[in-house]
Amino acid sequence: MKRLFRPRRRSPHRTLLAWNSGAEHPAGAARQLLRHFLAELRVDDAQIDDALVMTSELVTNAVRHAQGPYELRIRRTQAEVIVEVHDRTCHIPVMQRLPVEKLIPVQDHDRGSGADALLARVTESGRGLGIVASLSVGCAGGRRTPTGKAMWFAVPTPSCEPTAQGGTP
Repeated sequence: MKRLFRPRRRSPHRTLLAWNSGAEHPAGAARQLLRHFLAELRVDDAQIDDALVMTSELVTNAVRHAQGPYELRIRRTQAEVIVEVHDRTCHIPVMQRLPVEKLIPVQDHDRGSGADALLARVTESGRGLGIVASLSVGCAGGRRTPTGKAMWFAVPTPSCEPTAQGGTP
């Protein structure tokens, strides 16, 4: 007998957050959900802090420069967690790695303060994608989707090192 339907494949992506234009504090909500998810995977605290900064930058860029609705999605591989921010604009901005030390002068009283201190220091616009490229050590980028684009970065999982740098996940 011929099957009339196929079992639905489980999606490799998981949507952590979806929001529309005008939503209040989407970056804060995204950070909170991602922190919980990465902590459950036992990702190192320093890597979680970096991931939260990168997530804030990508969410903020999407809200400021792209059309919604928006989504924060994650995808696990054997080696890493890929974090993506989806929007409905097709333009993929250039992500250039910038020296974070020169962009954000670290004061002695800020050392060891984590993501909140870094986010407080990043008050000017125009640096977000450079910060993402620098903190991700080049394992970040953008790709077109059927409905717009996804900007992404990868976080190594504790069991393995990343499989590749850059490219499209």
